[in-house]
Amino acid sequence: MSDTETLKKYKILVVDDSRSDLTRATMLLAKNPEWEVLSARSGPEALEIVGNQSPEVIVTDLQMGEMSGLELIQSVHSGAPHIPVVVMTGKGSEKAAMQCLQEGAASYVPKSELARELADTVDRLLFQNQQTAERSHLLKHIRSLEYQIGNDLKLIQGVTHEFFDFVNRIDAFSEVASFQLTTAFEEALTNAYYHGNLEVSSHLREEESERFCELVAERLKVEPYCDRRINILIQLTEEFLSVSMQDQGPGFDVSKLPDPTEDGFIDRPHGRGVLLMRTFMDEVEYNSVGNEVRMVKKLQL
Repeated sequence: MSDTETLKKYKILVVDDSRSDLTRATMLLAKNPEWEVLSARSGPEALEIVGNQSPEVIVTDLQMGEMSGLELIQSVHSGAPHIPVVVMTGKGSEKAAMQCLQEGAASYVPKSELARELADTVDRLLFQNQQTAERSHLLKHIRSLEYQIGNDLKLIQGVTHEFFDFVNRIDAFSEVASFQLTTAFEEALTNAYYHGNLEVSSHLREEESERFCELVAERLKVEPYCDRRINILIQLTEEFLSVSMQDQGPGFDVSKLPDPTEDGFIDRPHGRGVLLMRTFMDEVEYNSVGNEVRMVKKLQL
């Protein structure tokens, strides 16, 4: 057997009672040679696979006949809270999707955006879950972390991993909450990167994804965009965890933030980060300029 064949593959379980949707999501994830994609046509079948094969991430549809996506999340949360769950949403499922996030789902992806968002979302959750055992003792004694990073996606991934390790080791949050907090953290950080420092609109990504990527690449090479930094302060008290992020962009009009409770909001590509931040954090506030966000979560354990 070759070295390649002996490498561990991460198991991703996809659950959907629609054969076509199940096939589509499975094929999108199977493109990654490091992942073994499992599939189930119902919630009970999925739970059997969870018990026998312990997947690293679960991706599930919301509306299924025998067991809904929400019921599946509740069962997974009860028996295997260390496994993050991603919800695939469709139009008209806004309230159910919000309830799934509140019940423990780590993230969501609109079905209209599966090709663009699903693999990246799963990859981020796997990255968060790669725990570094030798750092666990030290992290339990850390009460604040401070960073200033440039416009570099690798730095953003590194800081996000540090944050996940931090919240996962301090015994202040459940495993599900650790994933959710890290998702909110990463969404705020990527917003500061793309929309704050680089001033590239999320609407452009929705309407012209190629142009969005081109504009990001262009601005990473020219002033003032390329020289901007993101300041991050993470603080832990006896009562709450707070995260402050400030980019060096011009900011935005906070009063124009969309309302995540609006019908159809959850199926839009833009505004996803704001919804996740507000759902997973107890408080989300911006400064008057709109280039700094402060998020607060009360300790749970």
